[in-house]
Amino acid sequence: MCAFAVAWFFYLGYGPTLRPTNIAWMLREDWAAYFWGFTFFRNAEWLWPLGNTPDLFWPSGTSVGFTDANPWASLLFKVLSPVLPEHFQFSGMWYLLCFVLFALLGARIAAALTDDKVRRALSGALYALSPLLPSRNGHIALCAFFFVAAGVYLNLAAARSRADAVRLSLCGAVWLAWAAGTHGYLSVMLLVLCIAACVRLAAVERLLKAWEAALAIVGYVATVLGVYWMFGYLGWRPTELRAKGFGEFSGDLTALVNPMGWSRFVPDIAVRSRQWEGFSYLGIGALLLLVVSIVQSARAPASVSNALRRQWPLVVAVLAMWLYSLSSLVAFSGATVLDLSAIYEPFEWLTGIFRSSGRFSWPLHIVLLVLAVSAAARLTNEWLGRAALLAAVVLQAAELNPSKLDFHEVAFRPLEHSAWAESEASYQHLALVPLNLLWVCRYDHTLVNRLAYEAYRRRWTFNSGNFMRKQAGVKELCDAPITPDPETIYVAGPRQRRTLMQSNFTCGALDGLTVCVSSDRATPLLTALRAAPH
Repeated sequence: MCAFAVAWFFYLGYGPTLRPTNIAWMLREDWAAYFWGFTFFRNAEWLWPLGNTPDLFWPSGTSVGFTDANPWASLLFKVLSPVLPEHFQFSGMWYLLCFVLFALLGARIAAALTDDKVRRALSGALYALSPLLPSRNGHIALCAFFFVAAGVYLNLAAARSRADAVRLSLCGAVWLAWAAGTHGYLSVMLLVLCIAACVRLAAVERLLKAWEAALAIVGYVATVLGVYWMFGYLGWRPTELRAKGFGEFSGDLTALVNPMGWSRFVPDIAVRSRQWEGFSYLGIGALLLLVVSIVQSARAPASVSNALRRQWPLVVAVLAMWLYSLSSLVAFSGATVLDLSAIYEPFEWLTGIFRSSGRFSWPLHIVLLVLAVSAAARLTNEWLGRAALLAAVVLQAAELNPSKLDFHEVAFRPLEHSAWAESEASYQHLALVPLNLLWVCRYDHTLVNRLAYEAYRRRWTFNSGNFMRKQAGVKELCDAPITPDPETIYVAGPRQRRTLMQSNFTCGALDGLTVCVSSDRATPLLTALRAAPH
């Protein structure tokens, strides 16, 4: 199934992302934020916390976590930085890993349902074909659905002895440490699933004592918070973790059957404009298997009752996350059918942090995939079970609407004048004034990317960009007055240019930009600007 996952990845057109020196595909939208987060972290001195990235969003700085740059992977490649080329990205490799590990975890989960290796492999292929993976390609780190699948597996894995229980508990801690240094949302989903697994081992399987399970849960929480702190999500600077949007970036009651344009066969269902965050369409192949599973369960209610008795912690955890995914404004086909704002109001500190509540439907998506696979696993005729899964895989692959695959490389034009390189050692900072900060101040994607690239190459600081969480009161910086600094190169707007020229700065046209530097320092950049006054 690993080979299938790789083949599917290439079929979707993501092959060019695997070339590490190919950075052009990343220089757009949120991908650019991840790229600059890694590159400036790569250039940064070794500091504590490890995620400290002081030269991006200068002078405040940020953390590699707040750029969604996949902190553990960024840390690995920072260590390897001396042997890496200047142009380097790992996001394509990570995205492929998400396909492969999701398929592997899907096959591993199927192993709890069937001994047939063919059905296990086909189950893994069905996971690789989940519409979740291509639908989230705009958020590469967030594509690690294998973390959620791992949490589901920990709940389903056989535990026949205390040693098995301890092993599963320790595995949960390892997965959590990895997830917490990858993406906050995924780590919280996995944390809830790991807690459910501990409850199962203690309350259902009776393999752990209550205090041992409680200790494991405390350890899980400490692991997550510790990794958060290490990578700068928590505790080391006054960052506003909350953001607006809870109730908007939500799921819909129809999310599991709403393709939102990803299906060639199934029509879309109306939703609100920002409910794409709650996308969790199962796919037609999985849905048909799920119908078969429901029919099988209706014919064997005793087996359903037994499964619920043994897996009630998982059911409670997944349903609780799904209910949260619906947010305070529960919607059906985009129309609000229930307003729970009064219930959520006391928890604004939490809903503001995890405002994209729609994502919490993903555990239910994966559990329903398990139920779909179980339909084929329960067929006593081996070949019939294989045929059912193969049909689901074929349908799932044929259904994907290729027009939704918006992958292309952008035309990126770096700054070309030789004065930039010749002045590398003469300056410490590159600043865009007025500040460009996505969702807060005016923002020019192309300009920010061109300047960030130059600042990275020259090891200058840079003040603008796209960050997932920002400091409180940051909006006041959008049009803050300039304090001219001779160590800084300014790319200025008209008003800022006038201010700088009144402070003995020289401004000129360079690479189509208005650039200003101190007139008191003889540098190649000053010479170039005097030759092309603005």
